[in-house]
Amino acid sequence: MKNKDFALVFIVALLFFISIGYAYITSNLDMVGTVNVNDSKWDIHFANPVKVGNKALPTIKGDNNDQIEYDVTLKQDTDSYDFYVDIVNAGDIDSEIKSIVSKIKINNGDEVVVTGSTLPSYLEYTIKYVDNTALAVGQQLAAGESKKIKVHVGFKNNISHDDYLQALGNTIKLNFSINYVQANVGA
Repeated sequence: MKNKDFALVFIVALLFFISIGYAYITSNLDMVGTVNVNDSKWDIHFANPVKVGNKALPTIKGDNNDQIEYDVTLKQDTDSYDFYVDIVNAGDIDSEIKSIVSKIKINNGDEVVVTGSTLPSYLEYTIKYVDNTALAVGQQLAAGESKKIKVHVGFKNNISHDDYLQALGNTIKLNFSINYVQANVGA
């Protein structure tokens, strides 16, 4: 009986040491050289809105100043609403555009995401960089970089008289946000 107890204790101890040895071998990390892990900062936001003409200044909103909101009322066929705003990457991580979301609400209607079918046929609405390049998914904004964009809302050229009369005096509430993620550098 004594030999059986000894053998059992020996086998349990052997399994214990084999498990510890295996864990050590498979989880051991050897580093050669110096490794520094620093804090990183994520801070991408809108700043410095500048209106064109005597229209109201857009409002920067959102928890991280990452949304622009503005109201437009077009009273003449030549009316438009234009403004500039900076997209600032004040962090230290390169980023890229994941999505651009723009919403519209006309008078007391429902707020809907802007698509080709939800934008009224009489309305011209663009969000572009100041060099006239369209914003697009995947475009990068490096750490410490800022880019200026221009937003334009106005009547399309050559709209019908009926569309023009329907649109006059409507309060158009627009907002947009540009969602960024960490840039996929080197991929």
